[in-house]
Amino acid sequence: MLRSDAIPTSGGRSMSLRIPAGWYAIAVPGGVPVGTGAVMRVANYPLVPNDTDLGTRTEARIPEGGIMVAIFAPFSQWRTAPRMPLQVHRSDFGPFEGAMSPHHARFKFRRDGIAFDVDIAVGQPAGTVEVDQQLINRVNAVLSTFALSRRP
Repeated sequence: MLRSDAIPTSGGRSMSLRIPAGWYAIAVPGGVPVGTGAVMRVANYPLVPNDTDLGTRTEARIPEGGIMVAIFAPFSQWRTAPRMPLQVHRSDFGPFEGAMSPHHARFKFRRDGIAFDVDIAVGQPAGTVEVDQQLINRVNAVLSTFALSRRP
């Protein structure tokens, strides 16, 4: 597995993920564009360069079996509890405002006093209602490597 680039967050910390070989990663530091928090996006298919912070263009090209995970460290602090272990659950997937498909999940968590937002999209055949458990397991394998470290 490869370690994605560490990306600065608030509180003098950097976030990183370990990603499987063949995956792609983009890290955008906070404030680019001005007013946004840090974003780390990883996928098992090529990411679109210069995509929106949500990865809208990348998600629109998601292939069957594709996975895209975006972790945001925004400036605003949500009132949310730590989510340990960091995992997505089948119940996190479903239709909600802004989701491009029912194969989309979003949840929030807090680690070391920093709030994060996780956005996940998986490519499933059209008409499929439930997300394949193998895709959920692959997402959770990547999420389990989430790390925060002190910046020098």
